[in-house]
Amino acid sequence: MLLIVMKVFGRLFTELLVCCMSIATYAEDVYKPIVINAPAEFAPTGSETGDLPRMLTLPFGEQILWIQWDTPDEYGDFEYFPKNIQEGEVYSFHLVWEKETHPSLFSSVSEKDKKDYLAKGVPEYCFDGMEPVITKILSNDVVVYERGVCEVHGRPMQIIDAEIEYGLPLGEEFEPDWKLLANSFPHYKKRVLGGCVVMPEKTRRIYYCPECGTAHARWLKGMKAGKSTGTP
Repeated sequence: MLLIVMKVFGRLFTELLVCCMSIATYAEDVYKPIVINAPAEFAPTGSETGDLPRMLTLPFGEQILWIQWDTPDEYGDFEYFPKNIQEGEVYSFHLVWEKETHPSLFSSVSEKDKKDYLAKGVPEYCFDGMEPVITKILSNDVVVYERGVCEVHGRPMQIIDAEIEYGLPLGEEFEPDWKLLANSFPHYKKRVLGGCVVMPEKTRRIYYCPECGTAHARWLKGMKAGKSTGTP
């Protein structure tokens, strides 16, 4: 009897191990680095004047990858991209998959809702807590963007452990708009927001550009000087 029980459990353990290995292999196959050669196409944001940021869309099998463009993410994990990318021109986009640093609205949906979202065109990776991150963009074999290099100052950036601030952000006295950020000092921040739910994570690794920090400090000094003298 004991021998039969051991054989049954042994078979179950083997099947479970094979299943887990299959899942791991599937994840490695699906979420491995990819290169997409495609025209730069942007999804509309509903802004007729073009003042709002855009979303870059890239074909990925039967799905579409949606990547934020032109604007910072409040959680600090968004990468800026070069302004010389021309819509409609073909580029070579090099991407990797990374775990989302904050939960998305798709992370806890039911299977029924998931099917509904998939039918509406929401990509599968959104439900797996993964997101595509561009590491490099080439135009005719010439690198026009590389992650870790400041788009404004053209120098390698530092990777720092930024403090995560949870709860309602108080903001700063002078806040630059996203256009000023993108064109003058996109990587000046040393802190990121963590949302309203406090998590065990205390810091998050981000890219920081010292020259962006200097440029922001100069801008902030000018703003404060203008306020003290009453000039706009």
